[in-house]
Amino acid sequence: MPKTPPLHELIHSLSTNEKRYFKLFTANSSGDKNYQKLFNAIEKEKINDPKQLKKRLGSTGMNISYEKAYLQKMLMRALRNFHEDSSPEISLHQALADIEILFNKQNYDLCLDVIKDATKIADDNEHYTILIQLLKWQRRIMLRKGQYADVALQNSALIEKEKECLAKLENLMHFKDLQSQFLYLISQKGNARRVEEMDEFKELIKHPLLQKEEYALSHNARLLYFDCWNWYYQHTLQVIKAYETIHRMVSYIEENPAKLLQHPQAYMAALSSLANRCSNIEKYDEALHTIEKMEQMHTIKGIKIPKSLQTEILTYSVERRLMIYSFSRDFKKGVEWYEKTKEDIAKNRKVLRPTFLSMYHQLIALCHVHLHQYEDALKHLRIVLDEVDDKQRHDSFLYSHLLHIITHFELKNYELLPYLIKSVKRFSQSRGFKRTGT
Repeated sequence: MPKTPPLHELIHSLSTNEKRYFKLFTANSSGDKNYQKLFNAIEKEKINDPKQLKKRLGSTGMNISYEKAYLQKMLMRALRNFHEDSSPEISLHQALADIEILFNKQNYDLCLDVIKDATKIADDNEHYTILIQLLKWQRRIMLRKGQYADVALQNSALIEKEKECLAKLENLMHFKDLQSQFLYLISQKGNARRVEEMDEFKELIKHPLLQKEEYALSHNARLLYFDCWNWYYQHTLQVIKAYETIHRMVSYIEENPAKLLQHPQAYMAALSSLANRCSNIEKYDEALHTIEKMEQMHTIKGIKIPKSLQTEILTYSVERRLMIYSFSRDFKKGVEWYEKTKEDIAKNRKVLRPTFLSMYHQLIALCHVHLHQYEDALKHLRIVLDEVDDKQRHDSFLYSHLLHIITHFELKNYELLPYLIKSVKRFSQSRGFKRTGT
């Protein structure tokens, strides 16, 4: 299937409110409005078809390539306005643009007001690079206004603030480097099984910055500190300590509600890690309670959860609940949970990861097999096996193949078994799986 052009994807990803705003935003624009006709034509397309689009717009005489570029420019301008207060980052970048415009218009007092408001937002959200830019603008304005005495009086404070920002940026950079080293080690080794692999993890965790929580100088650095210890304990098979570490991380975030509101993604990630650790030590009730907290995040007063995070919460919740119901052998609840959430999954299917969809159908099939609902199991297994993709986990597909054989065996489809066994052997060999034992 040909890839959908980015502009088409953008238009079809717009919410109803975003589309309405774009049409209002461009309603009073002067000049040729071919880009609006192009927008309407693409909006009505269910499937991208360049020939049909060109045919429908042929009578307008427009240069489609030019109008597409202009339409994208106008869409982004409208979306910037629509989302100008949707996140601290967007607000701060908008503030920097406003400051430069006001500075060039020599409206210095209003410029300082914008700097004052933006400085609080940047400080609260730990945007140190933007804080440094705001300090630069503050000093430039005082010099432009001829307030040399003020510059002399405030210069030391401005320099100290800039040094503090740089120190916190450097500290955060070191923690990000440690995070990268852990992730590389995990991707290469997985759980440490040999002494030399254990030693690599032990050597990394000895880094001076990881010896005390207080050595992390910012909220984001503190979260990375917890992540590193969590990964260390988890991948050196110290599961109780991993559970205790991630529990402390969740508590730390909840003890700082302002930071929780500013970083909902970090809170969701911490809750998902806690649910995983609970599952590892068979604390299934606590795992389910943690997932419920994640599902109810949208009810926290003042929190803003973007669409991408809503989708992430949905997929994690669905997959992890199905896993827990399978691990705890509560297969009936697993099927009930599937029935409850299948419409939400269907609505979001286009943006869901293939690895999630594979695991999703595999877990539902497993529940059906244990409930002796073999025909229902086969429906889900066929979805997994028919959509094999080298970007997905090969071990997961191998498990689906084996479950497929078991299901046909239970259905007494014995004549199919030799062919299915040959198929799984071919799959294993082509993906590099090695046979061990007899």
